[in-house]
Amino acid sequence: MDYKSLASNFALAQTFLAGAGLLAPREPHSFLDKIGYYMIAIIVISAIGICFLLAGLYMYLITIMLPYQVCLIMGAVILGLGLTILVSRIFVVYMIQRRLKKSIKNIYDDIKDVLCDMSEQIEKPITENPKLGLVIALLAGFILSKKLLKD
Repeated sequence: MDYKSLASNFALAQTFLAGAGLLAPREPHSFLDKIGYYMIAIIVISAIGICFLLAGLYMYLITIMLPYQVCLIMGAVILGLGLTILVSRIFVVYMIQRRLKKSIKNIYDDIKDVLCDMSEQIEKPITENPKLGLVIALLAGFILSKKLLKD
């Protein structure tokens, strides 16, 4: 195998990653750890693959174009990849924030409904017998003041 060829270098990189334990972790503690190891391996191998694709594109373009044209095209390709990653990241953050706001709104609506139901249930006996409600409120305030204003 020629050590200068791209295929042999890619195979060597995959062998190195497998030997380092990134492709097959030995003892993951949980299912999430295992997924994390595989995600790291996928990202690293994908980055290596993208680098080899860009190198191949550069080698191909250099044979049919002038060097400054090749640099312009490669810069545009790399910029396009970066902007694609940026847009996808912004989209993911936006979706997470939207889902979080929606869940907070749902929790707020649930709490509001529960408090409305409680206030209706508490209001009924107070409107039927306001003197008893006043006495209970005075006793509750007296007990709380004694407990909270202790020296």
